[in-house]
Amino acid sequence: THNSSSEVVIFGGLTQDEALLNNVLSFSVRTRQRTRHECTGASPSPRYSHAACRVAGSMYIFGGDTAVVSFNNLREYALDACAWTQVVNAGGSAPSPRWGHSLVPLGNRLVVLGRNVV
Repeated sequence: THNSSSEVVIFGGLTQDEALLNNVLSFSVRTRQRTRHECTGASPSPRYSHAACRVAGSMYIFGGDTAVVSFNNLREYALDACAWTQVVNAGGSAPSPRWGHSLVPLGNRLVVLGRNVV
């Protein structure tokens, strides 16, 4: 179980040697312990400068960059199941690939805000 008030969930990023990551970690603010998640499903490609937001029992990841390619895919990570799924666009077109942006919940939608469009 993931307690949203005392836990930070982190996806991906870069190591000190600039190697790309696509793992999921939790950090408990209360205990100061870090836990690596063993995920199922198709994990997003390793990336950095993506946007993430947490809505109820899921974390959503959009966009990001590898210095070679930028992304515009949206993935959902179910926190209790530790499972990834690709979110399929139900209509219209997806936002263009980007990095360094924000992703925020607004009602039953996720809104992508600004920055570094490819």
